[in-house]
Amino acid sequence: MKRITYTGKMNIGGSGIGSTAMHQIKPLYMNKMLGKIYASDLQPPPDASLLHLFFNKIPEIEHPIYFVGDVIFDTIVSLQMEKPSILQTWLNHGYAQMLKYPDAIKIVNLFSAHPDIQAELVGIDTQNPVTKLSLERQRAELEMADWILVPSKLVFDSLKEKGLDKKSIIIPFGINIEKFVPSKKKDNVFRVIFVGSSWERKGGPLLLEAWEKLNLKNAELIICGVSEEIVGEVEENVKVGWVPDLVSTLQNSSIFCLPSLEDGCGLAVLEAMACNLPVIISESTGAKQYVTEGEDGFIIKANDVDAICEKIQYCYDRKANDLQKMGDKARKSIEEWPWERYETMYINFMAGIE
Repeated sequence: MKRITYTGKMNIGGSGIGSTAMHQIKPLYMNKMLGKIYASDLQPPPDASLLHLFFNKIPEIEHPIYFVGDVIFDTIVSLQMEKPSILQTWLNHGYAQMLKYPDAIKIVNLFSAHPDIQAELVGIDTQNPVTKLSLERQRAELEMADWILVPSKLVFDSLKEKGLDKKSIIIPFGINIEKFVPSKKKDNVFRVIFVGSSWERKGGPLLLEAWEKLNLKNAELIICGVSEEIVGEVEENVKVGWVPDLVSTLQNSSIFCLPSLEDGCGLAVLEAMACNLPVIISESTGAKQYVTEGEDGFIIKANDVDAICEKIQYCYDRKANDLQKMGDKARKSIEEWPWERYETMYINFMAGIE
């Protein structure tokens, strides 16, 4: 997670997450609603010269407990930023800012389910002192917020359970459809790909268990985004770690699988679909809003190894042309969601509260 704060003519401030935050920063800047960015880390936009106008780097806060780093960063930002009329934060990044500026219009970006529901789905120990403090802080931020921006109906529904739906707005994520493109597969190996840094939450252990049960011939499982230390010992036909080129790795795969226990809206699902891959995802994955069951992918029950086995086996038994047809439908569906659409929906919302 990258820490970001931005302020400007609307005095929008807060903290954010890497490249996704840039799709908010860019339209704010282009519409003259943004003045400065304070960040500990930031992925530059396509036109990196934008950063020269408003980028101010805060030293990276290193701490073994990431929650503590967020608290320190939030505190520093609250002390440095000017009084905002609109204060925008990412959940768990803006508590001190929101307390200091209670009269500001407060907007929180929430990219996963309500923290209490996420803890329940993932099986987090809520009695752990640090976790307990983090959950209390997040609940308070959501209660203080005037608006909560979410990427999927799954996240929206989790807020509805907590009575927060009246101030929640769905702005679906987009995809770089020019970077993630289809290409002819280079071999006849049946290849399943998983992409996700949160191994447990994204359902990685479930997929690995299913893969070992299937014991498929001329098949390979690619696990991207996590280290061998986290995954542990694997079979010879399982490859683990970072890949030099995600796009080409997706293009040379047969299907994508992300059986998450909880996932607000995994961008990797959209990226796989853009590369013509049928997807297998759980019902606890917010990206299911982009998938049409049985046409461009499959939506299975969460925490169900047998369901993962069944759908992978189904795809394995299909001819390459059949998977290609599903992949074509996936690409066509996701082409309707470029990042420009997200940026337009976001800036329209922000302009409406000016």
